[in-house]
Amino acid sequence: MVLMGFLPDLPRYLPRSKTLQDSVSLLCLLWTNCRRGIPAVLSVDMPEYGKAIGSLRRTLERSKKMTLQTLASAAILGRLEYSFLPSSGLMRFGVHPRGISTMTQQLGPPGRDDVVYAAILRETYKVLTPYWFFTGDNVFLNEKQWKQPIQKNITQKIGSSSLEPHEFAAMEVAARHFGGMYDQLCECHRIRSEPHQPAAIENSHGAIKYAHDLEETAAEANTNLLRAAIQSGDVEEVVDQNSLPKTSYKISNIHLGEILLLSLRVQFLNLRIYYDWAVLYDLLQADELYSRLKDLAVESWKYISFLRGIEFFDATMLSPALWPSLELANESERQYLMDFFTEIDNFRHTTPKDKKEEEMRILSYTAIITGRKSAKRDLNS
Repeated sequence: MVLMGFLPDLPRYLPRSKTLQDSVSLLCLLWTNCRRGIPAVLSVDMPEYGKAIGSLRRTLERSKKMTLQTLASAAILGRLEYSFLPSSGLMRFGVHPRGISTMTQQLGPPGRDDVVYAAILRETYKVLTPYWFFTGDNVFLNEKQWKQPIQKNITQKIGSSSLEPHEFAAMEVAARHFGGMYDQLCECHRIRSEPHQPAAIENSHGAIKYAHDLEETAAEANTNLLRAAIQSGDVEEVVDQNSLPKTSYKISNIHLGEILLLSLRVQFLNLRIYYDWAVLYDLLQADELYSRLKDLAVESWKYISFLRGIEFFDATMLSPALWPSLELANESERQYLMDFFTEIDNFRHTTPKDKKEEEMRILSYTAIITGRKSAKRDLNS
């Protein structure tokens, strides 16, 4: 579980916190079950899950001062819920993330050399991203005093000074995307409700420009980082007859792979939104944008080999960057992708999902995060 970079630091904190002990015990249980091939699914009937939640609740009720151990406990539970809850229900996006947001703000920004807290914040950002998307709550982690330690933590993990400016550019565009995502999608829904009314047409100009500018910035950041990583030897494009594009990326560092996939995802989503506006308003560039989407889909498939080579627990956090490509795939490509997405999810050893059902879930999610479908009716799905 490389992406949860604060885990190696936890043993020294365990004796100080029963809450952290219970969260770590749940993590170890689920991970051990995965390794043994035992179904690993969180449910309210699971004693260890109830114990961890109850322990966290009691700590919050009794403690007058927020601690790093308590936030780490909540961050671990947040990641476990993301990975092991059987559906994307309210438990994932409701009370718990709101609590993590409040706890983090109470604890305050990390000190200059507080590397453990910075690593926990990095995990917290991932846990809170879906929450921000569904609620529009304040994305305070994009503020300078929070963002800089998180970015520094990631660049230290990558460890290549020549890539650092390009890494920061990619992370900045991702922060911009997530910070404005809720408002962007709300604007999409408002315009789409009556797209040919004069007010909607007028508002669409700003919405189209926003998606276009963000896609363009993300494309530049992603291209520059990938080019620099290839030049430095941190990424190598190799022949791979088993892949859809017949080449794959070999990436030396999982944290670098995370940033590359993150900026690719931001580019993909905003290019899709831009394309949808072009179709809706019959813009001349619609065909060109669709062609670029197809090219970007093929580019994303070069990361499949990399995702197969890392821990499934991490791969489930990164593979959604490829979900938008499913809409651009032909029948054989779609079958290949669904085999891959199912394989990645099988680490939980749950009852195999119907592939068609899983495909519809991915397509529905993509429609939601590109503003073509409302998320509200899907919260309990």
